[in-house]
Amino acid sequence: MLTQTNRPFSFEEMIGQRGILSEMEKRSMTMEFPEVMIFSGASGTGKTTLAYIIAALLNDPDPLVDENGIKSPNPSSPSSVAIREEKFNRDVKLYDASSMSKEDVLNLGRSLSNAPMFDKHKVIIIDEAQELSKAGKGVTLELLEKKRKGTYIILCTMAIETFDKAVQSRGHVYTFRSPSSSDIAEYLFRLTEFLKLPDVPEIEEFLSKGIFLIAENCEGSIRMAVQNLERCVFGEFWTEEQIEKEFSFLSNEKLSDLILKILKKDVSCVKSIKDFGTKDFYYKALKTLNDAYLYSVTGFVDQPWKERFAKSIKTFDLEKVISVLLEVDKGVYFREDLF
Repeated sequence: MLTQTNRPFSFEEMIGQRGILSEMEKRSMTMEFPEVMIFSGASGTGKTTLAYIIAALLNDPDPLVDENGIKSPNPSSPSSVAIREEKFNRDVKLYDASSMSKEDVLNLGRSLSNAPMFDKHKVIIIDEAQELSKAGKGVTLELLEKKRKGTYIILCTMAIETFDKAVQSRGHVYTFRSPSSSDIAEYLFRLTEFLKLPDVPEIEEFLSKGIFLIAENCEGSIRMAVQNLERCVFGEFWTEEQIEKEFSFLSNEKLSDLILKILKKDVSCVKSIKDFGTKDFYYKALKTLNDAYLYSVTGFVDQPWKERFAKSIKTFDLEKVISVLLEVDKGVYFREDLF
């Protein structure tokens, strides 16, 4: 799978999170990483990937160093190999929080009193930490607050609010945000260099339109985008039409056009909306209109295409339109004939 074989293994290879990565690059120069780190953010934003990179670097006796002094894990070092192959059979351990009981957390804490067996440090990565049981979360504070020389703990969670303030205060908290669709598209372009794309006429459309369509419809998840790219390659979905049909995707341009037609009461959009899926379109349209309204009030929007769209509908009463759509959302069921 591309998500595993081509997972970034240096700070430079990651996308988005520029503030976090800039800090980690600087820390790598002196190897001064926090002993407890809490990575919080949506699925597919790079939390676990960054945890792997830091863990590998901490136990790398001969890291790669660039001209600025920034260090990266050497992919061939024993610890790096164990991490990249996800064996975790040395002193970097990965735990799935959903399978950890209170006793498992307590046992983990007790095991950390032992010295590392293979590497310089013990590094514990607890993935999906929000899935810890209530009892497990209750003893997490004890796990984090005890100082242990040469031990690092990284919690990765999609819901940091499930941990109380006492737990959060025991580590450095880093909030991961979804990368922009343009950043994700750029990353997908880089991945195509490792793929043997066929020499067919449709490839030009795939590279000029298909990749952007994938990036626009991955909900900010790099993992989802890479998985869908892989599906396109193996399924030979090269054209925009093929990708839209297979994944029920809608480009930002088409989404904007359909919403504008609705606002103008142009019924020619009905078939396209039904083909895409009325309910899916409803929620996409509602979010896009909300973003347009926020732009009209604050002047801020997270992506350029949303700014262009907001300007194109500035003559409409967006507050009223959104209120009507929200009333629909309160209904017991969704009417497929809404449009």
